[in-house]
Amino acid sequence: MMSTRKRNRKRRDFESALNRIDSEVGPMSTEELVEMYPDIVLRLDEKNRIISKDNGVRLLKRDALIRIYGEGDDHMFKFHGLSNDCFDLNDKGLALQYINSKMEEIDEKLKDKENFLSNFSDELAYFTSILAHKSPENVWQLCLNRIKADAIKLFPNCGLEIPVPDYDMTEEGRAFVKLMADFSELDSLLENVPEEILLTESAWVRQRAFLESQKTKICGKNIITFEKRKLYDEFKRSYPDFDYEEI
Repeated sequence: MMSTRKRNRKRRDFESALNRIDSEVGPMSTEELVEMYPDIVLRLDEKNRIISKDNGVRLLKRDALIRIYGEGDDHMFKFHGLSNDCFDLNDKGLALQYINSKMEEIDEKLKDKENFLSNFSDELAYFTSILAHKSPENVWQLCLNRIKADAIKLFPNCGLEIPVPDYDMTEEGRAFVKLMADFSELDSLLENVPEEILLTESAWVRQRAFLESQKTKICGKNIITFEKRKLYDEFKRSYPDFDYEEI
């Protein structure tokens, strides 16, 4: 336990340091403070705090308190208004604070495994629509992205971005995504390859023969549609219960 003499000496040292900061820094503008203490900008920015004179002064006083009393005396930090939560947050800090508080609520709901289906009915319906697994991990990522989007609307200067979600797809979902990519590739081919190539090259002879046997017009669009039909039929053989609009 600290002796009374040592405690009094620390108190005098700290009061002296506070008076020195007030007398030296008090008359300064924010710009002058930043010029005098350039590391303050980096430290405040790193913690997502507003770069202001008030925050700069608090940081200098907090440094003095740590130097004299040490890190562990939470009472002293709160008593002098120098605890971490007394610093004014910038937009990024406010956005992160909002996201963290909302995600704490999500984490609590995810712990309630018995009511998982009812607590996250909207999210699970969404995963049904995109053929992704109805897993807690996917729900957590979806909720994070939605909350982050709300935070960006509330604090447009926060500088946060919403990553493209990489949801854990079902086997059927991965196959469907590949099918759509193959369709896009065929559409691109129709747009970028001269039609006479589709009508003459040996690579497309089977497609042309099929169209001829069906008494169907032999043209680029029909050749590509036939190829899409073939890919879709292969997909349906693997996933017969999959409901997709007919081509």
